Amino acid sequence: MRFVPHALSAWRASLALPLVWALGAGESGVALAAFGLAAVSDVLDGRLARRLGVADRQGRRGPLVDVAADGVFLLAGLTAAWVHAELPAWVPLVAAAMLARFLATSPAGAPRYDPVGRHYGALLYVVLGVWLVDAAAVLRGGVLVVLVVATAASLLGRAWFLRTRAGGAPGAGRRDRRAAGVWPLRRPHASAASVAAAPPPDRG
Repeated sequence: MRFVPHALSAWRASLALPLVWALGAGESGVALAAFGLAAVSDVLDGRLARRLGVADRQGRRGPLVDVAADGVFLLAGLTAAWVHAELPAWVPLVAAAMLARFLATSPAGAPRYDPVGRHYGALLYVVLGVWLVDAAAVLRGGVLVVLVVATAASLLGRAWFLRTRAGGAPGAGRRDRRAAGVWPLRRPHASAASVAAAPPPDRG
């Protein structure tokens, strides 16, 4: 059963094909169905991995597969929405740039999430969904404003997050070394009894 979360992620990536086809053919029902299935699989794969007890066994591979599946589906969907549904061209470009930056700043292919960026993918799903349902112009504009603010916050937050992770919080390294017993903060004071019991120095 440990393969189920990976299978859901791969299935989500494959749903990009019917989504792109449906947007090009004007089949809004098929597009919405593909989008809904992808969103549900995105929620389920992580929960199934934890419930089945395979999240820890997957190591770095599990989160990376999940991120890759989201990237394939969202970039394909956003690009198709730009071509066929009047989504601004900068949206898929920004999404691709943010994904590339996320992967480039995650060590050895292991996704490293910052406080803002971990919700960025969900926001891209919202943007795509708003365009698929052909929402009112006011709602579309509001979602794009939120995306711009979230992008700026994610860039700043990730820079701060990576800086603190690289350098450590002030005093964190000292506390860690002290806990490990390899770097006491101060030299231990000798007790009066140990001083009295110590042999006199050799003055010969």
